[in-house]
Amino acid sequence: MRYIKIVLVALLLVSNLPAKQKRTIYATDKEVVNINFNNLKIEDFIKLVAKIIHKNILLTTPIPGNVNFVSSAPVYKDELFNILIDILDAKGFTLVEEGNYFKVVRSSRAVKEGVDFAAKTPGVMRTAIIRIQNANVDVVAAKIRQFLSVAGKIISLKDINAMVVADYPKNLKIIKKIAKFIDQDPSNKMKIKFIELKYAKASRIVNQVSKMAKATVNQKIPTNKIEILSDDATNSIILIATKENIQKLLPYIKKMDAKDLAAEQQIAVIPLQNAEAKNLVKTLNELLAKKKYPKEIDKPTISVDEEMNSLIVSAKGEDIEMIRKMVQLLDRERPQVYIMAKIVEISESKTKNLGIKYGLEGGKVTSNALYTMALNLGGDPVVGGVVNSLLSLPESITEGVALGAFINFLSS
Repeated sequence: MRYIKIVLVALLLVSNLPAKQKRTIYATDKEVVNINFNNLKIEDFIKLVAKIIHKNILLTTPIPGNVNFVSSAPVYKDELFNILIDILDAKGFTLVEEGNYFKVVRSSRAVKEGVDFAAKTPGVMRTAIIRIQNANVDVVAAKIRQFLSVAGKIISLKDINAMVVADYPKNLKIIKKIAKFIDQDPSNKMKIKFIELKYAKASRIVNQVSKMAKATVNQKIPTNKIEILSDDATNSIILIATKENIQKLLPYIKKMDAKDLAAEQQIAVIPLQNAEAKNLVKTLNELLAKKKYPKEIDKPTISVDEEMNSLIVSAKGEDIEMIRKMVQLLDRERPQVYIMAKIVEISESKTKNLGIKYGLEGGKVTSNALYTMALNLGGDPVVGGVVNSLLSLPESITEGVALGAFINFLSS
């Protein structure tokens, strides 16, 4: 029993601000907050939201699980409140307004907790009564039941031909519009067409479809009035119009739902001519790290094939083209020094003859004796050569001096 009391006290989140500073959160409250959190407990996130919006939130049942939220820009307070509702909805819970505070309840019990008809806070579940004038209320209820959220409930009141619907405001808005068009005079030729999209997101192209309808159909004529809605749950565009006008808009919607290759992940191999792939990938990753992406999955990844000296890029089409341009700028030929070499054959005998041989020799012949002198650098002895040279000279020449050099190169 003590444990239960502690949980209730700990999870009854009360703002510590003075009463004059407390405010309710309305759609017109456009104050912004900066939040980023990773692996935050859902119960701690509830406390965070309660403190920011200055409202008390009662949590009587522990909610397991963690949440991550990455915000590249500040968010409005009302958006933060809607984020909390979406997180709780994913876990099978929701918020109901109880006077001056909120209470976290299971979605299946939200209606039984007494959902208000005129809740002061946008985003929380509320109840609406929809009266049907011309059609059978059971038929209308059966057609619009698919637009209810998991926590939504619908009850038919046959006695007064009306419906009681409890759901989130965004769902009630769609349900009311569809019920209004279904509840037309039988002579009315309005049709409802559900167009499920394969590639495009319904909420993103619904405005474009509306502009196309205004440009192609004269809606000043009552029978030409066209209502265009988007359903995120089924990713569908809902057309409420005459059969002829629906046929006019169908081709445009199909073109808008074309596969966008630029928005899909692709793989490209970029071979390098001059730079080394393992070095260039570091530079590219540093450049890409500075670029912000809405989702982490959209960020390009680059790996290296060292054997082929290539980059393997996984990214969207536009990012691949950007990376190709960066590679072209970085993969340029760099200045190099070229050395020319020649291989020659050489032996020991040839090395002895390689170089310059030079020397000096001389001699004199007299009646008494024969005098000779020789100086040789890098060659064979030359004394014998001097004697022979003197003996071979004419008799009229009795003395002489000779200086010479011999140069020996390798043959080319």
